[in-house]
Amino acid sequence: RTVSALLAAEPSDAMILNVGAGQTRLDPRVRTLELHAGPCIDYVGSVTALPIPDASIDLLLTQEVLEHVDDPFLAMREIHRVLKPGARAY
Repeated sequence: RTVSALLAAEPSDAMILNVGAGQTRLDPRVRTLELHAGPCIDYVGSVTALPIPDASIDLLLTQEVLEHVDDPFLAMREIHRVLKPGARAY
């Protein structure tokens, strides 16, 4: 319910990224990032080196990912880097 509420609160032109999405497309507006290419994957890369420009994301979702990362602090710095001012991460 929380993710659905966050998605509903974003405007139609929002840039939304789901990091570690697997093969899940939560919403047509959501772009996905995974370590390996596959169906429904928009970006291939790691949360510790996001292939996303600075300050370009309105909402970033990542669930059950950070506990698998060697350097979660680096991952959080990367998440912060790609978020627009005032954007949210969940």
